[in-house]
Amino acid sequence: MRASASAFLLQYYLSRKRLQHRLAEHQQHRLNHILRIALEQVPFYKELYGINPNQLDPELRMIDIVKTLPIIDKNLMRAAGYERLLSRTTKPNLHQVTTGGSTGEAFQVSMTQLHRKRRVAVLYRTYFAHDVRPWHKLAIFQNTPPGIDNSSWTGYPKSAFVDITADTSTQWGFVRESRPQILIGIPSILCDFANYLSLNGHHYRAKAIFCNSEMLMPKQRKTLKKIFGVEPINVYDSWEFGNIAWECPMRDGLHINSDSLLLERHPDKGILITDLYNDVMPLIRYAIGDDADIDNTACPCANPYPRLSSLQGKALECVVMADRSERAIAAQLCENLRFFKGVDAYQLVQTEPGAIELLLNHTPETGAFEEYKAWVLDTFKLTSVSLRIASSKDDFIVTAAGKRPLFYSKLKHQKSAN
Repeated sequence: MRASASAFLLQYYLSRKRLQHRLAEHQQHRLNHILRIALEQVPFYKELYGINPNQLDPELRMIDIVKTLPIIDKNLMRAAGYERLLSRTTKPNLHQVTTGGSTGEAFQVSMTQLHRKRRVAVLYRTYFAHDVRPWHKLAIFQNTPPGIDNSSWTGYPKSAFVDITADTSTQWGFVRESRPQILIGIPSILCDFANYLSLNGHHYRAKAIFCNSEMLMPKQRKTLKKIFGVEPINVYDSWEFGNIAWECPMRDGLHINSDSLLLERHPDKGILITDLYNDVMPLIRYAIGDDADIDNTACPCANPYPRLSSLQGKALECVVMADRSERAIAAQLCENLRFFKGVDAYQLVQTEPGAIELLLNHTPETGAFEEYKAWVLDTFKLTSVSLRIASSKDDFIVTAAGKRPLFYSKLKHQKSAN
């Protein structure tokens, strides 16, 4: 019988209770499968590890073995060549996704159609945990032409896709006509939409708001709650792994989808992720470029899955100093911007070593920029901080995937292009 996303959704719904006492056993089973695939079939891992799977000590747990293996990232995998990353190069009808390139370098990941459906089921589990039901209509803000999704392969809510490249008034017209109860999208894009409604006297209440693809900042959370009347829900995801973690209903961290992914925290590399199901293109101890603490204590909401706390998306993003050395301070530079009153959209752009430009959508209060500039120059020893006020949202840099990164290095993108 052909598997459907509906069947997977039921499986994942039941797994919450079933895996409460067996999560480690489940991870061990899946790791055993993925590691053997990597060691026996994937040229990249066979060369990288140099391990004969038949010589592994049967007494060792795979979950212990994996933590001794080399850390990988997309640059290392890209250098190896796409074909050397696959276990099944002749497998027909593979599903492929390409990362958004928010770091300047896109990367292609392949998987089976079965795994794609599993990802969808994990995503809907997140929605259902926050009281979304099959009869609710979703409005997904993404870089596609607007329209109602009539595909029925999931068997779940119809989705209205809102084109993020359209002007905000067009987006509002489409949302008003389709009347979704659930809004899903990038925080910066949803905040632009919310501010348009507020400035033009429009009112729209949502049942739930899910923010994905970039960090949900405190000021954005406040704006969305004020305009739409509901606390937004933070979802940590990526193209490589799909839904990684989602905000606890008690607002106490983000629950990791630990039945699909194994997460570790490395002191220098941040979060490392192993996909427990992608046996076409295994991703093992993949440094995704984000950082967070992993909390294994019991959660008040009774969900057994571990939580991420203090999540910092792209926390390892580096600023090029005047002497051309690099410092991972981008997240710190962005953090204080949330205190600017009256400013809802901002972006830091680096065009020269040691220099950054602050782009704001409104003129800040008197003295606010000067105070921020003095703090940056004194604390991080940069040589220049300039201010520019955006005339429209088009002045902000947006990646091919529609993300508006808080920090954007033109230096690294120029280097990547060359």
